[in-house]
Amino acid sequence: MSPISITLAQDAAADRGLLVPGVKGRSCHGGTSRPLRFGVQLQAQRTSWQEYVAALRSVEELGFDSAWTCDHLLPFSGPDDGPCFDALTTLAAMATLTSRVRIGSW
Repeated sequence: MSPISITLAQDAAADRGLLVPGVKGRSCHGGTSRPLRFGVQLQAQRTSWQEYVAALRSVEELGFDSAWTCDHLLPFSGPDDGPCFDALTTLAAMATLTSRVRIGSW
């Protein structure tokens, strides 16, 4: 990333009230900054539970802040008869498999 791109990204983050690494106190919300967090959306369709668990563990090992699953009862693309994990059961299992990341559904 060029220095100009980094500066533009920092300015855009500061405009949204996000904490900008290396730029102290830049916020449009009365000087109160919030840290920028990153999450991963995991696909709970057309996959095996073993692959899903491996992906969830990778999310935590790589240092992401959150992991998200979908709340669809059927796959949202392709044939309806493909595997698709139930959101509430998946969230409960995700909570037992992680120690740090926040979990959620979309």
